[in-house]
Amino acid sequence: QLEADVPVGGGKTEAMQRYYHPMSKVTDAGIVDLLIRVYLRNMQNPQGGAFTQFIDRMQEEQLMRVTAVAGYIHYIGGSRFAVRSSETGLMEERQYSKVGMIAAGSGLTPMFQLIQTVADEPLGMRDTTALSLIYSCASPVSDTV
Repeated sequence: QLEADVPVGGGKTEAMQRYYHPMSKVTDAGIVDLLIRVYLRNMQNPQGGAFTQFIDRMQEEQLMRVTAVAGYIHYIGGSRFAVRSSETGLMEERQYSKVGMIAAGSGLTPMFQLIQTVADEPLGMRDTTALSLIYSCASPVSDTV
């Protein structure tokens, strides 16, 4: 989750927050790579995306709050996952040798992170997780990805 005080005109700012999933590997310490589509002003959306435009124009020394949000699935490695139980709320270890993923638009980022992490497993781990992905995008790929 990203939070920032975004200028909204007239010298005023508004506290805004948006949720993004990192594209960086889960093993990368101290680094967060995000895929963020900047929504510019256009005929369909005269204001554009205030938050994404703010991010696009950020300068050194400007601040943004970054907080982590706990998810429901965590890849441990070697085809093992920690999955949050809907009954207890606790993470339970499960093993899945085949994982199917469906993503659209920027929803690709959590899938990309899993694919990258599985592909980069050390040879000693012998990760045999089979991954498949169905991806769709409403805009032409050259405009969005």
